[in-house]
Amino acid sequence: MKIKKIAPLLFLFFSIQTFSQKYYENKATTKTETQNFYLDSIKKTFVKDNLASCVDSLWLKELTNLDLFNDLSDDTKNINIDEQVDYELPT
Repeated sequence: MKIKKIAPLLFLFFSIQTFSQKYYENKATTKTETQNFYLDSIKKTFVKDNLASCVDSLWLKELTNLDLFNDLSDDTKNINIDEQVDYELPT
């Protein structure tokens, strides 16, 4: 009688232990170092364009123009949202 009561408990005890242990395979992951020669070759292909730098400087000058900024900010502050929009432009 005792064996009939103890045997299922022992079986349950050992089976729980075997299922609770997860098998983990320790795979060594090696990180490959990125090659920097691609970046070096890209940097060598950059060309300093005088026209592009002139256009960029003029564009930045226009963006930082205080009068233009004040006009645009006043327009956005005083906009009437409820006004009907006329989609047909007069010619």
